[in-house]
Amino acid sequence: MLPEPMEKEPLVIYVYCDESGNKTKKEWVSVCAYRIPQRGLDRFHDAWKVCRDRNGVPSVHMREIYRPEHFRPRPNREDRWLQIKAEKGAKWIKWRDAMLGEFASIISECCSVEKVGKYPITPMGCVIDGAYFQSGKCKSLALKTKADPIHFAFRKMMTDYLASSNNGEPDRDVGIVLDDGPESTEQVREWVNKIKYGPDRMLGAAIKSLCFVDDFMYPLVQAADMLAFTATQRKIKNIPERVPDSVWEKLTMDGRYEPEVLDSSRLDQLEAEAK
Repeated sequence: MLPEPMEKEPLVIYVYCDESGNKTKKEWVSVCAYRIPQRGLDRFHDAWKVCRDRNGVPSVHMREIYRPEHFRPRPNREDRWLQIKAEKGAKWIKWRDAMLGEFASIISECCSVEKVGKYPITPMGCVIDGAYFQSGKCKSLALKTKADPIHFAFRKMMTDYLASSNNGEPDRDVGIVLDDGPESTEQVREWVNKIKYGPDRMLGAAIKSLCFVDDFMYPLVQAADMLAFTATQRKIKNIPERVPDSVWEKLTMDGRYEPEVLDSSRLDQLEAEAK
């Protein structure tokens, strides 16, 4: 005999993450994400696929789009963005910015409760001054994360979200989804386990799953890449080609959900609190 249906369906929130920046160069880096209730996934995936098909493009990977000549695709992947740039010729930059604007518009619309109802996506993230974090002035913070600014940004983003949602969504389960980069998979497992089983385990108990995926098949990882890449780029000087401000506004809901900036003054504050 089949069981009776549940009176209240469990709330499942997925957090799709990506990072941007080079921590070895000791510059600004970021970890950003879009979180979404499980029931909102199909709508976003469908809209993203339509946009990709309309523009004839592969998965959105910002570093590859902005520097296709310097990007090495993974095995069995073509240099598709380099081919598209060659095809567009002199029209490339104008076409690229318009195309990114279309994808950003999908994100913006899916962030709006007025447009999608009770299953919107929500931006979150941290952009951190990696040079200052690794300067020796943040010893207590660095000790927790092996002086890795990307680890610290990930930890800060996730623990802040889990703490802020603990009252509003006390019964939710959280799944974390990331790109399956071979160099980072084991590191991220360690980071998540420290949240689940370390001093923050009361918050980490909500984390029920950790998945590593091919971003080609997961549009929200591509969206997180757009947010992280742009957040990092906006903090670095002398960038020859920048993501348009109009795209940034759509990615962050007109600035209402910009990633937290962990600059030197904010890191000093956190360091004092950690001692």
